Amino acid sequence: MPDLITVHLDDKPIYDIVIENDFSKLAESFNKLNVSGRKLAVITDSNV
Repeated sequence: MPDLITVHLDDKPIYDIVIENDFSKLAESFNKLNVSGRKLAVITDSNV
């Protein structure tokens, strides 16, 4: 599993940040997080 950071506000989980080295397991990560029907952001840089 990739590194996962959950961001909290007032002790309530707001969103998760998934850190991966590449896009090869992107769909698998989305499925594990049950994000179907939600808005997502993919942040990358020129090294990916």
